[in-house]
Amino acid sequence: MNKLFQDLIWPAVAGNVAWAFFTVATSEKWCGPGVIPRLIALSLMAIYLCYEWLTTDIEKDNLKETYWVGDILHTTFIILFAIMIQNPENWENLSPFSCTNLILPLFFVVTIGGHLSKVWEPKNKSNPCYRWKLAGNSFIGIIVYWSVYIICNKNYLIFLPSSLFTFLLGWRYFKKKFYPRK
Repeated sequence: MNKLFQDLIWPAVAGNVAWAFFTVATSEKWCGPGVIPRLIALSLMAIYLCYEWLTTDIEKDNLKETYWVGDILHTTFIILFAIMIQNPENWENLSPFSCTNLILPLFFVVTIGGHLSKVWEPKNKSNPCYRWKLAGNSFIGIIVYWSVYIICNKNYLIFLPSSLFTFLLGWRYFKKKFYPRK
């Protein structure tokens, strides 16, 4: 199953994010509300997918047999995020507990669960410190998301790219420490 996810599912998810990006880029006026933040958020998610796929490909011989279990939920929420973000109607009259507004925080929650349950750790490495740091990084993504949502005007959708950017910075730092390149 790990091979299926690495060779088929991850590239398909990346294609879904690319499709959402180009749908937003070509079907809406660039000056429309929220277009630029949504494009930035989709670009950041694409960067995350590319880097994650490449680093996992390097480590694919060291992955646990349960690696794909975490990836099922992880990739599902990435796909839901891409689908929700491409439709402008989902962002009109955005309320704090609308389905659209909960997708990215739920992505972070799934990521926290995956790290804490050890599904994404290599076979021969177990480092609780880094596991907690990676989970904490996703928690910071949730905090930034809701903080910026509350502080800023929700119509600007700044909370999407700001939480993803914060998450990616921390994730890249900790991932590089825990999974050094060979």
